[in-house]
Amino acid sequence: MLSTPAFQQRWPILVAVILKAWADYRHEVSERARRWVHARTRAGFVRDAAVHRIRKKWDHDKGIRFIDRRGMFLVVIENEALVRLKKLGKNRRPSAIKTAQHWEYFSESLFGFPLYLTRLVVGYELNREQTEVLRIWVQEYEGENVVEATCIYDRNADDSTGGMLTSPPSPFGGPNEPGTRKTVVRPRDGKAAEDGDAV
Repeated sequence: MLSTPAFQQRWPILVAVILKAWADYRHEVSERARRWVHARTRAGFVRDAAVHRIRKKWDHDKGIRFIDRRGMFLVVIENEALVRLKKLGKNRRPSAIKTAQHWEYFSESLFGFPLYLTRLVVGYELNREQTEVLRIWVQEYEGENVVEATCIYDRNADDSTGGMLTSPPSPFGGPNEPGTRKTVVRPRDGKAAEDGDAV
């Protein structure tokens, strides 16, 4: 998926947008309030901030289209990929609750877009304390199954890169050896990811 020229040119911007949206949450919501704010509320704030920043950044990019219908926000990149932003749960998967949005995203003709367009989820993973964005992943789907997952940001990576990974590590945990990458197929196990709400 990262070898697709259109997405390869733009994924660093998606990383920056998510990190800035998280910074917006930390700045706008007091430390005291963050102690009792529900995870869904927090995820909703980050989603709205990310959507605002994406629209502002790519508003005049002719290769980008936005879809914002019935609460689902998608970025269409060069008619090659549909990108959805999500918060990932502890198993690094978005919420598995079968909502109408869930079924629409994997339908054959989502808002008129054919199935051959690559379905991507760009998701952020928080640290154990839920205080920082630890990693950002790109997950490619076929139907409801993840067929490839690549980490594109790691907070613990070399400081000289600012966490950006030009040589993505192996997907779904395990030893992260720079430059390694593999395709994986992980069918859904039916369990909902904890706090895996939109963005």
